[in-house]
Amino acid sequence: MRELLTELVRIHMLVEHAPGRYALHDLLRAYATEQAARWDSGDQRRAAVRRVLDH
Repeated sequence: MRELLTELVRIHMLVEHAPGRYALHDLLRAYATEQAARWDSGDQRRAAVRRVLDH
């Protein structure tokens, strides 16, 4: 798992803000937001947020 995270950081898809704490690169996050708004209904987006928060 660590190797995969390291590779995603290396190719600039993730940013490691602190050891073991990752976030999507800003441009990737913006693209994902744009795609979700385009393809997913409001109910689908709310359900996805609920699943993340429940996790």
